[in-house]
Amino acid sequence: MARELRHRYAHMVDLQDDLQRLHNGLEPLGPRGHRAPTTQPDAQILTRRSPRPLLALAVLLLFAAGALLLCPASPLARTLRRQAAVAQADHQFRPVTLPQHTWFVVQDHYLLMLRARAPAHMDVIHRFQLPAPHFGLPGPGPGTLDAEVDVVADLDGDGQLEMLVRAGDNRTRIWSVLACYKLESGQLLWAHHDEQGYLPPLLVDLDNDGIAELLVTTRPSVNRGWQTSLLSASGHTLHATSLARRPVSWRQDRTPGGDGWELLILDESARLLAFDGELKLLRSDRYDGSPSSH
Repeated sequence: MARELRHRYAHMVDLQDDLQRLHNGLEPLGPRGHRAPTTQPDAQILTRRSPRPLLALAVLLLFAAGALLLCPASPLARTLRRQAAVAQADHQFRPVTLPQHTWFVVQDHYLLMLRARAPAHMDVIHRFQLPAPHFGLPGPGPGTLDAEVDVVADLDGDGQLEMLVRAGDNRTRIWSVLACYKLESGQLLWAHHDEQGYLPPLLVDLDNDGIAELLVTTRPSVNRGWQTSLLSASGHTLHATSLARRPVSWRQDRTPGGDGWELLILDESARLLAFDGELKLLRSDRYDGSPSSH
């Protein structure tokens, strides 16, 4: 009898309930399976377990696709490396933005850095002595000696900011002096002179050593074209080339293979020139304004 009850009733709670009902003169309810492990037909078991192999296969396929897309030779991996490298270079050599209400004025062969402390009140933050007298530039006076601040950045990687300044005659707007200063101390680090005048310099890192170089272009003369030079952070000329036409835009970009850097210069004749780290011409293409021409 006990064996039959154990076989019919899955849990003792069901048996106790029915025994109590019989004692009270009520009809037993039979086994109801309180907290008892339930069984399912084989078809239901197969239906519930069948997605597991499919899920494992889907995960395996996703992993294989990710490995294929991100392998070093895949186009996606090359694009990601190129974007990361460009972002790193842009972050490393991006010029510093000076605080608002900061001005530069020239006074008695000095470039003064001014900052507004209150309305109609300016404080002199730094004084930079211009090397104008050493290069035969005009003396101080209304509308004569002037200067432009082009770049403020950490050029040599020492953690201190440097400032690139072009100075010249404001009447002709020819900036014939290019000078580099320590921003905090005002110390003149180096200066170059060219009678034809300098265009705004560009920060690059074509040798990918983590230290900026300066791309400097001077106006043409009778015996030369647009002279483009690559200077070190200390002002030494590393490489130079001459352009037949005026450059209107220039920037650093990854090589087509993604394994190095190149310099792209767009001249006034809509020619896109590509140079390597030694300013040797790699290719020259007609620029049509489309992204594929970059």
